Amino acid sequence: MNTHMNINKQGKKILLGGVAAAALGLINAKPQTVKAANQNGTRATKKTARRAVKTKLNYQSETASETEGETATDDSTNQTSSSQTAGNEANLGTASNNSETGQGQAGANSNPAGGSNQDAAAGNTSDPSTTDNAKTEKLGKAVKRDNENPTTLTGVWLGVDVTYQPGLGIFTVKGNNQTINTVKDRSTSILQAKESRDLLADPLIKDRNQVREVRFEGSLTINGTVQSMFDTLPNLTTVTGLENLNTSNVYSMYGMFANCSSLRSVEGINKLDASKVTDMSYMFENCFKNPKDLISLDLSGLNIGLNINKNDTITMKEMFRGCSQLKSIILPDKIDTSQVTDMTGMFYGCSNLVSVSYPSSDNSEDPAVDLSKFNTNSLQYMDYMFSGCTKLTALNIASFDMSQAIQTNGIKNPLNNLPDLRKLVLGKNCKFYRNDTNTNVGLDTPGTWVNVGNGTEKEPEMSKKWSSTDLMNNYNGDTDHDTYIRFYDGYPVNIHYVYLDKEGKRQPILDKDGKSYDYVVAGNKGETRTIYPKNDIYGYTIDPNIDHNDKVTVTFTDHEQDVYFVYDRAKGEDITVNYLYVDDKGNTKPFLDKDNKAMTEKVDGVLYGDQKDIIPKPIPGYTIKQININGATQPGTDKATVGYSDKGKGQIVDFIYTKNPNPSNPGTNNPSTNNPSTNNPDTGNPDTDKVKAADVTVHYKDEFGNTISSDQILSGYVGDIYTTEAKNIFGYTLKTRPDNATGFFSTFPQDVTYIYTKTSTNNTPNINEPNTPTNLPQQPKKKKPIKQITNNNLPQKHGSSSVAESQKNATLPQTGTNKHSSLAMLALGSLTLVGALGAAWFSRKKIK
Repeated sequence: MNTHMNINKQGKKILLGGVAAAALGLINAKPQTVKAANQNGTRATKKTARRAVKTKLNYQSETASETEGETATDDSTNQTSSSQTAGNEANLGTASNNSETGQGQAGANSNPAGGSNQDAAAGNTSDPSTTDNAKTEKLGKAVKRDNENPTTLTGVWLGVDVTYQPGLGIFTVKGNNQTINTVKDRSTSILQAKESRDLLADPLIKDRNQVREVRFEGSLTINGTVQSMFDTLPNLTTVTGLENLNTSNVYSMYGMFANCSSLRSVEGINKLDASKVTDMSYMFENCFKNPKDLISLDLSGLNIGLNINKNDTITMKEMFRGCSQLKSIILPDKIDTSQVTDMTGMFYGCSNLVSVSYPSSDNSEDPAVDLSKFNTNSLQYMDYMFSGCTKLTALNIASFDMSQAIQTNGIKNPLNNLPDLRKLVLGKNCKFYRNDTNTNVGLDTPGTWVNVGNGTEKEPEMSKKWSSTDLMNNYNGDTDHDTYIRFYDGYPVNIHYVYLDKEGKRQPILDKDGKSYDYVVAGNKGETRTIYPKNDIYGYTIDPNIDHNDKVTVTFTDHEQDVYFVYDRAKGEDITVNYLYVDDKGNTKPFLDKDNKAMTEKVDGVLYGDQKDIIPKPIPGYTIKQININGATQPGTDKATVGYSDKGKGQIVDFIYTKNPNPSNPGTNNPSTNNPSTNNPDTGNPDTDKVKAADVTVHYKDEFGNTISSDQILSGYVGDIYTTEAKNIFGYTLKTRPDNATGFFSTFPQDVTYIYTKTSTNNTPNINEPNTPTNLPQQPKKKKPIKQITNNNLPQKHGSSSVAESQKNATLPQTGTNKHSSLAMLALGSLTLVGALGAAWFSRKKIK
């Protein structure tokens, strides 16, 4: 009984052990599932900044006020020229139509009319507060009455008989081939200080306001100076007989007729000789102010400057200042102003002056202030020269050289306050501005100036259109000397052609010669004009997104305006890049790409004004030899620099290579060997047509793009055939065989991709989930090339692929080994179970 029970217990133990072993085998046979992390990168999105739309129509008002000088103070009726202000700067004041008002004198090198502080050129240096110690004679003698004409006073003036009729205000100088020496020498004048101011009043004339006429009867020679001879005779209307005066040896006419405001006629002044006169300043200052009729002054005989010593200088400062009723002046044909240094305010305030001419000229139909015979090479001062000539319509200063004046003291307002000026003739040496505050000619006449050019004054060329300000600022004597007509009374409208730079700032568009496309339109005030942009600017296209960029309508006003048309830089035609080589026979041939076509590529065109560098690609076994752009050889071989190309004119870049020379030891050339070095043209290859190709990489991926097996890399020579094969990958079935599974090696790297789908099995928990392949061991980015083994069934040039066994073993975890272990455990458990059952059966039978 005990034996039976023991046997049963042992059987149970054996049975339980067999069942456990079988269960363990079944559990171990279940396939393992290894999940790889999905790598789902996030794609960065870029926001394109929207460029702000800018309007192209930008009207800009340019207004400017010119400072016209300091207002001069009026002289009192008793103030004489000798007491007026002297200084180095002109204090001329603003010219106005109310120029009848007496104005004070000022300016560089000013001399008092009495001559006590005369300009150094005149040589008078005596103190006006004292009489000359060297004086040797009294100017007048005892007054006598004419027995025949009791109302006439007689006397002697500098040794010459004179008479005066107080009732008529007539003063008569009775010359008789006499000579008056008004100076002992050039530095000592008899006519100085108070005596010269009283020249015609002491002792005969008690009231200077009564003198109405001065007569010169008989010949009289005056040597030295006649300065201030008729100064401040406010009711003097007529001077006659000046032709009887010989002034050929007079060097100063300073203030000769100054402040004779009622003067209407100076007969014989055209016969005076001023050929040696060095000081003509203030000569007619504030004359011709009160007559009802306009005055013409004939100075044609003065012969100004013809007999001046080389070292002498001439001043004409304020010579005609304030002659408000003076209409015209005739200057001598023979005039030399090359030694004139000062013309400050020369015509200042001549509000009715319209003509300065010469005996040989006739401008009666077209009056103008013609100073074309003036030589101003020595001119240092010309401030306010024409300022306030409000009726002046035409001015010719073509001969003016302003360089000395600009360098010495600058130029202030010589063309200020000329509202009626319509014609301005300018020469090569005219200069109107300097980059400082000392020069501003002050031209402020409203309207638009245009050049006559090859046209006429009625139909000018109009290649230049400028406002008064722009005419002065832009004028370049070398290129712009011309006659300018103020053709319109409206101010110009400036048309600008611009593009926006990277910072959004306006930049002018320039043509191939570096000149701007900008121009000016002009018209009379109130007129309108429609302006259209240019559509044929080389390298630019009009930006259609800008308001008013198609056309602009402008109205001419009393201020300048600006219109802007904005363009985009045009993009050039695409650039064709060819890769060529020179064979052993010297022929240039194209490299072939993977499709056995000529190796070429397209490069995007370049924006106008930019450049692009194109770098040649390295080609194994070859060296770049030459770069051609549109057939022209370029210096260097490192890059091709190309610029913008117009429509229909695409650029072609040729990179031309030569084969590298073979080393002295070429090595072997057995294409069947697995040694990479023997097939490397860089280490020697007797077949000189062989060129090492770029690698072909074979990829194995699932339908989700996951790599499920390691890549294969194939190497060969350009033009050889490559072949690839699909792998048997456990758990996957080939879905797509690539079109380029077989092809030709080329100079371009190639990729061949096999696509697999995961096999559906009962052991797969969810076949609808994306496949998550087994984690791969981390591989280097570029594996060592696996040399292609020649297939014996193909021509010897054809290559075949092979993969090292070590790479196969490293591809996936060892799932096969696990499977065999599970089956062994299952079998062992089954045998144990069967053995236990058998033992139990025999034991039971034995007992029975």
